[in-house]
Amino acid sequence: MAGNAESALFRRNGMKNVNRRQYLHSLFSEALAVVDELRGKPHFRLDEIGSLPDAVLRKMVPVVYQGITLGMEDGWLLLQKSPDAPYERHMPLTARQKYIISRFDGRHSIADICAVTESEFDLSSDAAAGLVKSLFVALAQNGICHPLDSPE
Repeated sequence: MAGNAESALFRRNGMKNVNRRQYLHSLFSEALAVVDELRGKPHFRLDEIGSLPDAVLRKMVPVVYQGITLGMEDGWLLLQKSPDAPYERHMPLTARQKYIISRFDGRHSIADICAVTESEFDLSSDAAAGLVKSLFVALAQNGICHPLDSPE
């Protein structure tokens, strides 16, 4: 019964691929966000990330959630949700998307990733930005990655 209620809560909050540790982290982060908002510091939910202004999104530093391991094989993004779990196919990837995801490591901002993608694939800045932002938003909304709270 508790598993079903927990799964329903994950789906309702847009967190399809999270484990219990990620859920508890999210719950704690949401409580901190409420306190910060009461103090005048605005926050957003990951399911709202796609509606953020471009200037805000470009400053974010994407990182994969702790406990999730990404793999790439035969043109697919693979997810391993715990060290003893098998990899699961998540989504097909192009060469450009593989390149972009490899930079979601907590060290590069969206703006930096856009710039290197533009250079590496000889794309316009708008095309590179569109690829990077759409991939980041999709993975964030699926509970795979998130913006780093405090860039290192």
